Amino acid sequence: MSYFESKILKLWQFFFCLRNYGWRNALLMTVRVGSTQSSRTLLFRTSLPGRKVNFTFRGKTDLGVLSHFYKEGFYIQDTSDLPIRTILDCGANIGDETARFRMHYPDAEIIAVEADPDNAEVLKKSFAPDPLTTVVEGAVWHEDTELTLCKHEGGNPEASSVTAESQQGIKVRALSIPSLMKQRGWSQIDILKLDIEGAEYDLFKTNTQWLNSVQSLVFEVPDSERPGTLQLIFERLRESAWTGVAIGECLVLIRRELPWKAEQVIGIKSTAKPR
Repeated sequence: MSYFESKILKLWQFFFCLRNYGWRNALLMTVRVGSTQSSRTLLFRTSLPGRKVNFTFRGKTDLGVLSHFYKEGFYIQDTSDLPIRTILDCGANIGDETARFRMHYPDAEIIAVEADPDNAEVLKKSFAPDPLTTVVEGAVWHEDTELTLCKHEGGNPEASSVTAESQQGIKVRALSIPSLMKQRGWSQIDILKLDIEGAEYDLFKTNTQWLNSVQSLVFEVPDSERPGTLQLIFERLRESAWTGVAIGECLVLIRRELPWKAEQVIGIKSTAKPR
């Protein structure tokens, strides 16, 4: 991308954020954001009176994460008769998708799971005050155990992964999806979002009875981290009927009997007004 093109893109990002999120948020998200490591907090309001989202990010460290607020993403349109009530955000990072979920579904319960302690600390700053959001520091796995966190060599906070192999590194607890559901007393998961850097293969390898409780599933094609993962996922899903659509980097699968529809949106699709 040329210098001129990058400036045009930056200008578009600013005006998009200004129109959708207000002056304060637009300035924090786009003006000199790549020149500082200092933490900043975006302030959003949801469509419910008094309910807001305070989203904290670490300057240029989270520059890639911020793009989720102005690039194409997914939105699952529910119905008043069958609303989305439970969301499990696996691999939440610092909570960009968690924030989008909260804006889209302001009265849903959310469990946000993040294995990297540095990311989890920022995630907690944003969502610990939210009574409907449970932040879990740990990894999602096919069983409850302990794993080793592998930091990306380039320091990319979006690319930490976990392994069951015995090696030096940060030890993190791992929880199965049934264990996470039990924490909140859930009988089903309306949206399961997976972005766990190749651990999808291990998650779907065994102990997948929990899939019967999942109403919709969202994930990036994970074969670049673990070849064969996509085929394994589809093998586990073949006993049920699903409607699928590719949106941006994600595949969105919804049980065919549900009236919900997946659509592409830019940033946050919400009637909420910026603070």
